Amino acid sequence: MRVPGVVFGLLLSCVAPAHVDPELQISDVTRRIQQDPRNAVLYLKRGDLHRSLRRWDLALSDYDRAAALNPALAVVDLARGKTLLEAGRAEQARTALDRFLGRQPGHAEGLVARARAQVSLRHFDSALDDYNQALLRHPAPRPEYYLERAKLQTPAAALRGLDQGIARLGPVVTLELAAIDLDLELKNYDSAVARVDRIAAQAARQDHWLARRAEILKQKGVHR
Repeated sequence: MRVPGVVFGLLLSCVAPAHVDPELQISDVTRRIQQDPRNAVLYLKRGDLHRSLRRWDLALSDYDRAAALNPALAVVDLARGKTLLEAGRAEQARTALDRFLGRQPGHAEGLVARARAQVSLRHFDSALDDYNQALLRHPAPRPEYYLERAKLQTPAAALRGLDQGIARLGPVVTLELAAIDLDLELKNYDSAVARVDRIAAQAARQDHWLARRAEILKQKGVHR
């Protein structure tokens, strides 16, 4: 996300340590708003805090105020879209995210958020397009993005996509486990065994993975 330098500085000035009670943070930001009532970034920050407490209407009200004070602050629509999605209002979320991506095309987090809204709306092809674009552009994608995309793909395509994630992020256990399930579905038993061996090599205890390996080899024997 490209944030102007001044705005970025204001955002940093609003950040509190993660262990601070959100209610205390809200009180602090509210005091700042009283001192600087036309500061759009402060409303954005308070909206994010309300969102963290699942106070959707209060969050959206603060985002509306931030947008009114600074229409150039595109990130408000990203925050609004995520909030609407979490509140179960997928259609409105997609509208907000369309607006955001119209101003910040190719924004990876915006694409992921819109993909999730598209899934909620059962627009699976559009969701898959957004995930594909997000994973191409994201500097540090989370493993769950690959897992979410895999649910929209055929087994073979999903497996290729998970392997792309593993190649990029390393042998993340959640990705390897999902890939094992797909290997078994596709009867790629040797590949599944190799994945179990990689996970076992990282594990403190081997018992579970040795048993899993034996199960896969047994399946391989049955399907010969």
